[in-house]
Amino acid sequence: MYRIRGEWRLREMDLFPHLFKTKRGLLSWLAVSLGLKNPGDGRDGVVYVLEALFDFCYGKGKAPSFEEIKGYVSRRILERGKKPPSDEAIRHHLRRMAKMGILERRGKAYCFSTNPLKPDDPSGFIDVMFERLERVKKLLKAAVTDVKSLY
Repeated sequence: MYRIRGEWRLREMDLFPHLFKTKRGLLSWLAVSLGLKNPGDGRDGVVYVLEALFDFCYGKGKAPSFEEIKGYVSRRILERGKKPPSDEAIRHHLRRMAKMGILERRGKAYCFSTNPLKPDDPSGFIDVMFERLERVKKLLKAAVTDVKSLY
């Protein structure tokens, strides 16, 4: 039997200069690049969740609770005249990001995963993800070697 411990879909994408002009453009690029959102998908719930996390963690310097994230996301979506996502949709995005190693849950608060060697690096969650991917790479290489030996 298999036990899936993590799942990643990373996309190699161009980072065009016009994306640097808005937070929204960069957040959307991050969401698609990290496999959190599909290209061309008009649903932006996960982008709003990312925006809330960046705003709380780096703008306000605090790890937000689910209720704070929900309030932020609902407020931002209502500003655009759209219907806010359900609690379950927001929880789904948070669980998925945690499973990928992007987020950690500390009690009732969420924060970005950090690289213990560089705790002040805001992109530390990328290091955490790639450490896990490196372990997957080693397992894949061992499996291919074992399969080859069977022939």
